[in-house]
Amino acid sequence: MRMVRWSLFALSLVLVGVTAAQADLYLSHGQDTFSVRVTNRHFKPIYDARGMVWVSGNSARIEVSAPGYRSGATTVFLNPNTHYYYATVTLDDPSVWVAVKTTNGTYVEGATTNTYSQSMYWGDEYGLRVSFPKKGFEKLTERQIEVRVNYLHAFVPKVYLSDAGPRWNLEVIIKRRDLRDLTNTIEILLTPDPEPATPATPAPTAAIEPMVLAADYQANRLALQNTDDAETRDVLTGRLESLARRIRDAVNTLDAGETARLLKKVGIDSPLGREIRTMQSFNDLHR
Repeated sequence: MRMVRWSLFALSLVLVGVTAAQADLYLSHGQDTFSVRVTNRHFKPIYDARGMVWVSGNSARIEVSAPGYRSGATTVFLNPNTHYYYATVTLDDPSVWVAVKTTNGTYVEGATTNTYSQSMYWGDEYGLRVSFPKKGFEKLTERQIEVRVNYLHAFVPKVYLSDAGPRWNLEVIIKRRDLRDLTNTIEILLTPDPEPATPATPAPTAAIEPMVLAADYQANRLALQNTDDAETRDVLTGRLESLARRIRDAVNTLDAGETARLLKKVGIDSPLGREIRTMQSFNDLHR
């Protein structure tokens, strides 16, 4: 009876063609090399995947994992005349539960959450949308929103708050590396009115610089110009509204040089750029 030997090799990730369309993971076993394309269910490439290959007889089992995804695997049948193989592994999202609470620990009544569509986000991002009544949160700003993943602060989450009449719409984007591979709990903590004089824990978004906001504004503005999808346009418009408000609030704290750099970043002739120039002219007249 022929003995079957299993060999396990943990190999390093190699990225080729740094484009949005391709992120290949190279694995090797003996003379055989495996080029593995790793994507999520929305065909977005996953660049920080890791892989292992097990070889038994004339087949190879490729196992792949990545931060914030469930592990995936595929089998490749070996040919003695070939030493280079292609494969694709698709990784699934983990389970995520979202809770919307106040900073006092009470649940926000009437809040709804949506984590179903991840098609707008890069492979290393996880996005969610929340809608909740304005009542009790009329003075809410992005700086008063805290995001926790599995009871720890999310690492520099992107937070976009936009007006929807009697409700607030909120989009939160976190890094996949904050997620576990199987189950997760995300808590959105909102500061109710009136704002506490000294928050117990400063929101991570408070440290975002105007230039970072400006770069995000320009990227989302370009994305809006290049899509006709109604849902995507609604999300991008909400992001731009949130970013523009925060940038306008920061303008009066900047000197002339900083304002000039900010204008260059958002686009001098963009709608926000024109607003900033008007604010600048007003301030110059009243100095």
